Amino acid sequence: MNRESCPVCGVLPGEWHARGCDIEQCPFCGGQAVHCDTDDDPIPLDDRLRWTGLWPGEAEAIKHRWYCKQTPKGWRACRPDDPDGVPDLNRVRRQMAWERDAKRYVQKRSGVT
Repeated sequence: MNRESCPVCGVLPGEWHARGCDIEQCPFCGGQAVHCDTDDDPIPLDDRLRWTGLWPGEAEAIKHRWYCKQTPKGWRACRPDDPDGVPDLNRVRRQMAWERDAKRYVQKRSGVT
């Protein structure tokens, strides 16, 4: 899924997303920045996350070898070498937590939901 430019706002890796791009990740909660970035309380540019060429959570899914594919019964886990497999971004969000200070996903601590 590595992309040359953001599929929504078109910026190249290393550049900031256009404000309002729904792929931009919020540096504070890890979700979509469009839900946290308001005219009354905008996310400062020096806190915003630049486009890396990968979807939010994709690098973590690749690192942990979490892949899935769409089947007639919905999305199912698969091996990384499955030709229909894609990085499982939903698993990243289920099994990892957003670390605000580091601005990245980290493994959840035992007992944390």
